[in-house]
Amino acid sequence: MSHEERTHLLHEIEEIRTTIERLQPEVYRQEATGTDSRRPLLVALRKDLARDMEQLHAS
Repeated sequence: MSHEERTHLLHEIEEIRTTIERLQPEVYRQEATGTDSRRPLLVALRKDLARDMEQLHAS
């Protein structure tokens, strides 16, 4: 993996983490009140993060 690819991947990982940190409390509040939850989005973001982390460690 080139330096540019690694830098891009690290940036993407940080964006995903930031989004998860912002979204997680909202999802918990939604579930507590019984409103429509954005949990599927949270799950998808966590899967993306895991995939990117694996890719980073494989390089």
